[in-house]
Amino acid sequence: MRWVSGYERKLAEHRALDAFVEFCLAVGPERVQKTPSWVMKLGMRLFMPAERRETMLRLLPANLAEHREVARLDNTYENYREVAAPTLLMAGGRSGLEWVAPALERLSRVLPASELKTFPKLDHFGPDQHGPREVAQAVKAFFLA
Repeated sequence: MRWVSGYERKLAEHRALDAFVEFCLAVGPERVQKTPSWVMKLGMRLFMPAERRETMLRLLPANLAEHREVARLDNTYENYREVAAPTLLMAGGRSGLEWVAPALERLSRVLPASELKTFPKLDHFGPDQHGPREVAQAVKAFFLA
């Protein structure tokens, strides 16, 4: 969460793209974290469609609130043993984030009625960009089981 102060400052200064870069460099895959910020910013302008970029920038305040909540609940996953509802955990096998698989494995062992579904060919954006049909079929199968 060391990235939060710079992220907040840039949002307050109405520098949303800079805040987005700050976030991506802090929590993105290792290959992204090694990218100079000016290259990341330029790449976002050149290669991310403007409509998609604007959508992402509008979500930054909610992203901040989400990650504050993640930090607040850090290491409380043992409390989830009390969740009795069947739970589907999903992950893209190509997320590029080393912590995802171990975290989901640990959570799947804690949740008493969980199922872990990994999509080997999908990354973080699989549900809406690369594999919505595949993800929807898994969700449908889970609810019909």
